[in-house]
Amino acid sequence: MGMRGKRWLMLVGIGAAVTMAATAADPARLAIAGIGVGSFEKDVVRKLGKPRSRTTEEGYIMATLHYDRSAYFLDEDDRVVGMRSSNPRSCFERVVCPGMPLSEARKHLSRMLPGPTHDPKGLAFVDPGGSGCWVELTPKGKTLASLAIKCEP
Repeated sequence: MGMRGKRWLMLVGIGAAVTMAATAADPARLAIAGIGVGSFEKDVVRKLGKPRSRTTEEGYIMATLHYDRSAYFLDEDDRVVGMRSSNPRSCFERVVCPGMPLSEARKHLSRMLPGPTHDPKGLAFVDPGGSGCWVELTPKGKTLASLAIKCEP
């Protein structure tokens, strides 16, 4: 194999490594309104402003930041471990938004998160990157009423 062939193989190898790194478990890419899983409380407040309220709890979810029709769930390290929103301006990937037709939301999510789902209703989309998180849809008739991102502890 000539030098040109070896360079091509090296570039292909580098491209595969970059692709693998980009698709590896990165829960931060799971976001609503630009706030991703793993963000700190201070990042949420910086982006969305002061919450209407902050409640504390016991267990995996230690606190909840309440905004207009949205909630962000925090762990003991003040990191976002889940979120829920019925606000039409709080979208997943700027595409899937509360208020849109449910069929359209399912179509977009099945392309963005093509991982296996064990939900017979087709309302949960697992992150194929292995983050332990999933996007969950709540319908109201044929409309997407709200969406949530949930993660295993």
